[in-house]
Amino acid sequence: MKKEKDLKVSIKYPSKINKNIITMGIDLSLSRTGYSISYTDKLGISEKLDIGSIKPADSSDPIWVRSILIGKSLLDKLKNIIKDYDKENTIIILVVETPTPMNDFLTSLNRLVTSILFQEDSILYDYEVYTLSVNASTLRSAMGLVQRGSGNKKENIERAYNFISRDMFPGLDSDACDGVLLDQMGIYASYIFLGFYEKVPKNITKILCEDKLVTKGNGNNQKSFIKGIIHNETYWYSYSKKDRILSIKDAKIPSGKKLDKVLYKV
Repeated sequence: MKKEKDLKVSIKYPSKINKNIITMGIDLSLSRTGYSISYTDKLGISEKLDIGSIKPADSSDPIWVRSILIGKSLLDKLKNIIKDYDKENTIIILVVETPTPMNDFLTSLNRLVTSILFQEDSILYDYEVYTLSVNASTLRSAMGLVQRGSGNKKENIERAYNFISRDMFPGLDSDACDGVLLDQMGIYASYIFLGFYEKVPKNITKILCEDKLVTKGNGNNQKSFIKGIIHNETYWYSYSKKDRILSIKDAKIPSGKKLDKVLYKV
């Protein structure tokens, strides 16, 4: 990994959290999804709990079927772990790769898996849950990855072993390793929320917490946002069940009449 530079940037730390944190790095893919789950306590001590990958057996199944299978498996993995932790003193951070707009497969998979994770009776609603979304180029920069092509996955695996025990996880594959790297971003975010700023490399502190206003686009498309991703609601956001109202127009009722309102908790 490249030597750290003295980064002269304005850093804005978020409000501290006095809870234990479970992070889950999810590298979504229709062929094989990698995942990694860790636990960081209030003292800033982290432990890897589960690492692996998920592969739907039948690649001829429609995207929505494979997405549901992946989502159900990820939810089961998380449920098996969080059941052992006090929900009043534990928050969950899901760390995912930001789907690019032109990647229809990843965008569809992301939406469908999220729908499964937060289905109506999901155990996740019993916890305070956040998502940290990191795009691929940001992750590569954060982890000091430089290889392209066939050497990329080998480098990713070796980098992931900087954060986990090779003896405990000897079967790390080329998809699970990306789950580990995403999970590590969640662990670094956990250190920041817990106030252990010294445990986070300076380049990653910059990525997560830089207090710089950026403006992009022109005219009606112009948007301004803070550069640090945990200050940007596009990349850092929470989930909570709320009352949602759905308006229904019955074709048997004449036009202009009041729409029926149906209340759902989503």
